[in-house]
Amino acid sequence: MNRIDGATIPYMFQIPRPGFGAVHPQAVAAHEQWLRDVTEARHVTEGWHCDLDTGLFRVGEIARIRHALADSLCGLLDLLKAYHPADHKTVLTILEQATAAASSFCYCTLLRSAGEARPIWCIGTSTLGIRGNRMEGIFAFARSEA
Repeated sequence: MNRIDGATIPYMFQIPRPGFGAVHPQAVAAHEQWLRDVTEARHVTEGWHCDLDTGLFRVGEIARIRHALADSLCGLLDLLKAYHPADHKTVLTILEQATAAASSFCYCTLLRSAGEARPIWCIGTSTLGIRGNRMEGIFAFARSEA
């Protein structure tokens, strides 16, 4: 709980607002803090993963619906087209950096679906080399919007 002007208010979500992104080389502490923030804010989360050798993402049902995808298997451009255009460069830069070196990353953007703009947070990690070339993580949605 946080306190503002002497009043106790519920926990406020601390990870990035729309338009923000961060990538850190294997930053376990940052990744864990982003996950704690999502959990403490009681957001609905859903896992995803991407095979970097094929470039294909597999997303869950909520993300499929929110991204207006026909299938849970998709490419990066399929995801990007649902995001606010001003955030495309940020998301592309983060994911490009995450595919160049094992990383922890987070971004927040607005999903444009059914004429509304709703925030979506993506928290993930990438692994390269012997353990495979893969990105995986979660999408988080505000509970009232999932």
